[in-house]
Amino acid sequence: MIPIDSRLLEPPPDASRQQSRILDLLRKGSAAKPSSTKKTWSLEFFRSPTKVIEGGVEFGINELDEEQRAVPTGKTETHKTDLVVNSVGYRSEPVEAEWYDGALGRVRQHGGRVMDGEGKVLEGVYASGWAANGAKGVLATTMMDAYAVVERLLEDNVGQALPTYEAGLPPELSSSDRRVVSYDDWKRIDEEEIRRGQEVGKERERMKWSQVLEFLG
Repeated sequence: MIPIDSRLLEPPPDASRQQSRILDLLRKGSAAKPSSTKKTWSLEFFRSPTKVIEGGVEFGINELDEEQRAVPTGKTETHKTDLVVNSVGYRSEPVEAEWYDGALGRVRQHGGRVMDGEGKVLEGVYASGWAANGAKGVLATTMMDAYAVVERLLEDNVGQALPTYEAGLPPELSSSDRRVVSYDDWKRIDEEEIRRGQEVGKERERMKWSQVLEFLG
């Protein structure tokens, strides 16, 4: 592994134990020195692939702005390659435009509480997981985040009377032109994914949303 600039590996004060461990592993690197093996690898920060060109990939060079977001500098560099793996990033779907941070590709929130475009917390609206934080962590990370958001929800509603709901779908859903997946629909999807997985020797074969819509008809 080609060493990383140590200045990039200093854990921030609010780093989690998992984040600190990852940075520590990167700081230690590998036992083999660069050029002492047939193959080496490296992590290149502040780079965004812009296009695949003949014999390589062009990358845009980024820098951090005042809000610690990566923004393009206008400069580019090219890396030669004979293999490109499409596995860059994750962006959640914008359920509501005013909640969605297009720059980060996730719901705008703080501590699980969803905010509008002006930074105002929306009462009774919460988000967790990748939709709220982007693609990071493992399953346990997402699970613990969900627990934390439920804690926020309970904190916000302690001492308040729980709302009552009429049977059936809320008006916002029943009058929507979007496809609503019921619990019975979900059970059908679950069974179908398991069936498809068995055909290829897997626990399940997850369907894309377009496949789900086609399957449900």
